[in-house]
Amino acid sequence: MQIEDIKTLIEQLDATPIREFEYTHGAEALRLVFSRQPAIAQGENGTASAMALQADTVVRQAVVIRAQNVGIYTRGHPLGDMPPASQGDLVLEGQHLGYISVASVVSAVQAPCRGRFGRHIVQDGCVVGYGDPLVEMEGVDAPS
Repeated sequence: MQIEDIKTLIEQLDATPIREFEYTHGAEALRLVFSRQPAIAQGENGTASAMALQADTVVRQAVVIRAQNVGIYTRGHPLGDMPPASQGDLVLEGQHLGYISVASVVSAVQAPCRGRFGRHIVQDGCVVGYGDPLVEMEGVDAPS
């Protein structure tokens, strides 16, 4: 793969919601990881969340976590025995809330902020695609 091809690939993937991309051809391998932040919700007079934070209030925001890759969604790790999060559980930023598997590759679905777990939107074992809603939670430190 030539540098120009990689540059074009990065530009094209950067315009999508994809967070991770892996490509292997023979002995060559390429892995790209993009840092994605959700869009900022704006009101008529700027961002309401910024004003609320300035007033030292706790902002609770409904957060829908979407698939960042394609595969089979499971609530628990295929090889683990830890029970999945259930409604009302407190979750920390980065905590695994589910998993997406493609062949033997398992990717974690992580909480983007701390908060309270709501529900799994998709059933265990369902095939999911890019951007599909997976989990609902109420975020305390939701990204703005």
